[in-house]
Amino acid sequence: MSQQLLAIYLPLLTPIVTFAIVMVGFLYNNSRLSDFRSGIGDLRSEFGGLRTELRGNIENLRIELRGNIENLRTEFRGDVEDLRTELRGSVGDLRGSIGDIRGSMNDMRDMLRAEMRVVQTTMEKNHSELLGKFADLDTRVSHIEERFH
Repeated sequence: MSQQLLAIYLPLLTPIVTFAIVMVGFLYNNSRLSDFRSGIGDLRSEFGGLRTELRGNIENLRIELRGNIENLRTEFRGDVEDLRTELRGSVGDLRGSIGDIRGSMNDMRDMLRAEMRVVQTTMEKNHSELLGKFADLDTRVSHIEERFH
């Protein structure tokens, strides 16, 4: 009788056992899937945190870089302004030196003109004296010639 019952219940038990095995496998896989999903969720949250941290670091680098660039611009502008001021001072000094040289040249020109006037006056005086002496000599020569003739 137990074999008869076994023969009747075996075809009924097979689908129930199969269903039970499938349910156990499903629940086991489902728990593994939820572990996998929670692991992926953890990775997502870690990557989100890393992304936020990376964005913050990039923003900090941008701010630092902008500050450094602004410092360089300020320093460069200051250096250029110092060079302009120094150049303007040097040009002013050169203009003063050129003015001094022009003044010295004008003084030298005036001095040379005065010297030339003195020399010219002396030459005219000497010329007049020479002409007078030549006239005197001519007169003497003429007197000598008259005596001999």
